Amino acid sequence: MNQQQAELRIIKLKIEKEIEQIDQRFANVSSFFKEIFEKENDPDEIIEIPQSCVTYKAFVYIKKYYEHNKFEPQKIMGGALNADQLFLNQHDKELMLSVNPFIGELLKQLIQAAVYFQLEAFKKLCLARIYYEFLIDPTDPKWLQKLAAKYPEVPPLSIAHLEQYKTLYPTVCKEFQ
Repeated sequence: MNQQQAELRIIKLKIEKEIEQIDQRFANVSSFFKEIFEKENDPDEIIEIPQSCVTYKAFVYIKKYYEHNKFEPQKIMGGALNADQLFLNQHDKELMLSVNPFIGELLKQLIQAAVYFQLEAFKKLCLARIYYEFLIDPTDPKWLQKLAAKYPEVPPLSIAHLEQYKTLYPTVCKEFQ
């Protein structure tokens, strides 16, 4: 541990039943964390995060993302044409492609945690994960069938499914058009 790391203030968060320590570098990526670090907290105080807002698994993803990117992630721009433009480094690509947007609640939990903690870069990464599934080639009339073939465990994708995603994730269309 170098001297700069040793001097960083630490706060403790209780997420679900787990206690996580984060250092003040998180204050640089979120006004939520900035406010917490600006208060003079007792070093032994534990800040409880509502489980309805952030799950422990979602927090682990967030922590991996920011630590790997040294708390300075690149901004993802809308309208990307391939996964390498959406996920700006291999770590982020592997982290997010492991999250299946069609199965389970993890992606929704990640977005919810990003919103709660006011983590704009991580929210855009989650939105990019959804957008990645719907990357289409406008010159290919069979893009819908190819997407359905990519996910045989999901009922055939239709315009109704796309509309359902617009309802579940309304900011996706705005962010990436």
